[in-house]
Amino acid sequence: MIYLKPFQRKKSIERACHDIKVRKMVDCIPTIISKDTQRAVINILEQITENAKAGKVTDNHEIRLYAKRLVEEVISNQSAMVNLEKIRNYDKYTLIHSINVCLLSVLTGFELNFSHQELEELALGAILHDLGKILIKDSILNKSDELNSLEFEEMKKHPYHSYCFLSEDTTIGEIPKVIAYQHHERYNGSGYPRSLSGNQINDYAVVTALADVYDALTTDRIYRKGFLPYEAMKIILSSSPQMFCSKITKAFVQSISIYPSGSLVKLNTGDIGIIIRVNKKSLLRPVVRLLLAPGKESYKEINDLDLSKELDYYITSPIEMEIC
Repeated sequence: MIYLKPFQRKKSIERACHDIKVRKMVDCIPTIISKDTQRAVINILEQITENAKAGKVTDNHEIRLYAKRLVEEVISNQSAMVNLEKIRNYDKYTLIHSINVCLLSVLTGFELNFSHQELEELALGAILHDLGKILIKDSILNKSDELNSLEFEEMKKHPYHSYCFLSEDTTIGEIPKVIAYQHHERYNGSGYPRSLSGNQINDYAVVTALADVYDALTTDRIYRKGFLPYEAMKIILSSSPQMFCSKITKAFVQSISIYPSGSLVKLNTGDIGIIIRVNKKSLLRPVVRLLLAPGKESYKEINDLDLSKELDYYITSPIEMEIC
């Protein structure tokens, strides 16, 4: 069953199609990391979190191996669709958010020509960047409205807590620890916990910060609906000069794109499709797999359009679409 909502977010939801063919056309799209890797990292991170809560010494050897595996999959599958895990259970928000941040960070690091070793360290830091949240009360983490000043001061401690947890493991290098400590710092000094600014903020932390903000914006939360990928990218671009290094923001946009892969879009013909591959030379002209014809009938066969070559077609708007 597929539901469409216009970009303007009308209250009524239009039922568009009941055809399982659309689901199959989406499911057969190659993804940049495997479901097995996603699930394994989430399970290991859950175990690390439980051990940290219990005060047990954590062996990070296994998560380091999976960080390496994730990097290898990203490098090997550059042309595949970026498959961010959808957060369906708010209790697992931090776990799933962490692997999404890791994936987005590695893609950006690859665009910045980080070495393989640097990408592995970046991946490890991104996966573990929010570990310190286990010391923050659930009543604060899961609050359904805005935090008050005292609650926000408590929340601002989690980067330091994360840094302390990682510092207990002598096998973890400086990059993951710096990522944990600095991922909420901002270019203009408005971030936390130390109000660092400009070049005081490590590049690896900036990469992770951009990924962190993007995934947070596009995720449904208890207190708000998630933004569409296109909307989230606009927010990041508009805030970049003040909040993030312009060079790293540019690399983030190049790697994720204005219309990220996995986004649903409407074309000038009225067709609805899913972006399966971005075109870094022309961000507004990705490769689109057509799902629904203008009359909302599903396509019977796979039909992929490279908009950089099919110049009669272009994207008119992003849309919100649920395939279930």
